[in-house]
Amino acid sequence: MSYSAKHIVAVCLCMALAFVLIACEPPKPQMVKTVNIPDGEIDPAVWGKAFPEQHELWKKTADPVSARRSRYKIG
Repeated sequence: MSYSAKHIVAVCLCMALAFVLIACEPPKPQMVKTVNIPDGEIDPAVWGKAFPEQHELWKKTADPVSARRSRYKIG
């Protein structure tokens, strides 16, 4: 290898290492809003404010599933 080819390889390796180190950093934490839920609360809408993703998944359970899509439920 010539002198300039070694420099090109070294620069490429340094750039690859820098890219890996930058791309693999953990995501920044996001602030989570807190919701006060009174003791004994059973209203799903109130719980949905505190846990929106889980509430949406829970609401989808009310939708019927066709017999072809579920191997456990007929109808």
